[in-house]
Amino acid sequence: MRTLARGARRKVERGGFLPAVFLPLEQAGIRARRGTAMIVAAPPGHMKTALVLYWIARLNLGTLYFSADAEDFEMTERAGAMVSGDTQRQVQANPEKYADLLEQLNIRLVYEDAPTYRDLELEVAAYAEAHGKFPEVIVIDNLMNLVGENDDEWGSMRDSTKAIHRLTRITGAWMVVLHHMGEDKADQTKPQPRTKLQGKVSQLAKVVLSLAFDGDGELKVAPVKNRFGRGDASGSTYVSIYVRPEIHQFYNSRADLQMGRPA
Repeated sequence: MRTLARGARRKVERGGFLPAVFLPLEQAGIRARRGTAMIVAAPPGHMKTALVLYWIARLNLGTLYFSADAEDFEMTERAGAMVSGDTQRQVQANPEKYADLLEQLNIRLVYEDAPTYRDLELEVAAYAEAHGKFPEVIVIDNLMNLVGENDDEWGSMRDSTKAIHRLTRITGAWMVVLHHMGEDKADQTKPQPRTKLQGKVSQLAKVVLSLAFDGDGELKVAPVKNRFGRGDASGSTYVSIYVRPEIHQFYNSRADLQMGRPA
């Protein structure tokens, strides 16, 4: 049992907001918080992994990243471009050139294409054994690759979100779960509403972001659920940040993109 006063004194340790990385998101009340889960969702190709990888790299906190969707060489190329400003193709041609820069990232990756909840537990425990503490950030990329015990696909997803919620409470980490929005004939340049989240698994996450990339540098970020600020389940309320996909760098405004000033 714990008193409310004790909970207040533990705020920074267990529930403190993390430093802002993207000014437009911060101003819109879209914030990362310890001890909570955030879902980042979009159709394929709408910059989910790129955004989250950039976000956690800028935070530079101890991170455990479960990359079930992307291969190790893909993540190396993306991260190499992000930290150097070179294109992903340049990194692909000579990845060893970027090893020292990548070593500075406080990210440990797990490449398991179909992890179970037991796998998550064991990897988190191994991280704690090696570092003397739990990771401060845990990323699951993505939810559809996580293997549950339920034979029903959607039921398995819901069970997985419950397990993720439990792990978040145990570790006190900020947990980021990448997930898919349904692909239909809706305008793909606009964020999808929360109802399009596959499996309807938004209940336990404190924040759900719906992304839409227009192909011309603008990434629209809609808080379709937000316990810490304004949310709009329809996805029609969004803020924009900007990206150069070839170098995996993000910008707070189009002017910053044109001037080459990353967030």
